[in-house]
Amino acid sequence: MPYASITRAVTGNPPDSTRGLRPKSAPLEARPGEPYRNILLTLLLPIGDTLFATPAIRALRGAYPQARISAVVFPTNRAVLENNPHVDRLLVHATRESWPGGAPFLSFFAQRRREQYDLAVHFAAYHGYYGLACGIPRQLLLPCPWLSWLIPHANHGWRQRHATHTYLSILRPLGLPAADDRPLLELSADQRTFAADYLARHGARESELLLGLHPGGSGFRGMKRWAPEGFGWVARQLAKRRPVRLIFFGSAAERPLAEAAAAGAGGLPAINACGATTLSETIALLGRIDLVIGNDSAPLHLAAALGTRAVGVYGPTNRDTFRPTGPRVRVVAGSVRCPGNYGFFGSRPIWAARECRGECLASIDPIQVLQAAEDLLAEGTTGHRSSGTANNQPPPRQVATRHPELVRDS
Repeated sequence: MPYASITRAVTGNPPDSTRGLRPKSAPLEARPGEPYRNILLTLLLPIGDTLFATPAIRALRGAYPQARISAVVFPTNRAVLENNPHVDRLLVHATRESWPGGAPFLSFFAQRRREQYDLAVHFAAYHGYYGLACGIPRQLLLPCPWLSWLIPHANHGWRQRHATHTYLSILRPLGLPAADDRPLLELSADQRTFAADYLARHGARESELLLGLHPGGSGFRGMKRWAPEGFGWVARQLAKRRPVRLIFFGSAAERPLAEAAAAGAGGLPAINACGATTLSETIALLGRIDLVIGNDSAPLHLAAALGTRAVGVYGPTNRDTFRPTGPRVRVVAGSVRCPGNYGFFGSRPIWAARECRGECLASIDPIQVLQAAEDLLAEGTTGHRSSGTANNQPPPRQVATRHPELVRDS
């Protein structure tokens, strides 16, 4: 669907035939063949999972091209969808840190009821209450294995398939084909301008390899973090063959990790953007640089979806489920398998959970990461900063500086 079509006039209430369906009890499961015209997505998810949900959003738009699709998001993941051509409206929901109090929270649901949605699609477990609170007659839920938190189940497919396919499975009751499972992330003209200006202000040159590093990662209480000294060593080795400028990504709390990695890099020129850019600006920079090396966390997945070369360093998380997806990706893991092997929600009952003790990441040889990076660089010498493309892959599609309608309700 052309991006400009998100400005189409899809206004007013759903047809009269749906007005009598405001549920007085729990919503019913959605059925194929219904003319859904006003769809609410609940995407109260981490950044990476929001990205993994975009193939399902694309499939939904393909099935209902004339529907108005609104998405409930956190301030923290909103930027993943700000240029998405399949979403008409973003409704920003408060986080625990920005909780406005009970009255605005109730007002949020009251406003959703007035908007007369006819289908709710819930991408997080146990969010079915949204459909009831918003008065939506039909809904689709994340199909978690029954009593997965208690009973060991034989659903190997749930444990082994990628998160994108798990989110696509939400649409199965509608009979929608999952022809395209690629995550969608697009850059606006404003983002491209920002990235070019930011890098120029910080001394980046066309002759340098712009190497993005993310030694952080907050998931699983920091257990996904490879040693920052390993990132520094790899950067130092890459710089032996070409001029390199580092750019560190992450939160303000991760600046010490970036500083430790920079020290291990032996004084290479570096930009520490940790805590200094918004998520939208971070996405812009990730689409502009030549190579990203990172732990299993948001910057890695965003870079991969943008078509930037990306090397993922994996330890405690299930690579089958959470590997980055993109045209130029490598995943590195150690020789020791993590006893935790954390997968998607519902992969293992709580009594069978095992803790990561760090031996998985400790068993990664930095030479493995270096070789993965060199292999990607050898596949093509042209990066996003030139007019060409690398490895016959197009750069991220630039969209007009227009966004889905943004509504801050709480």
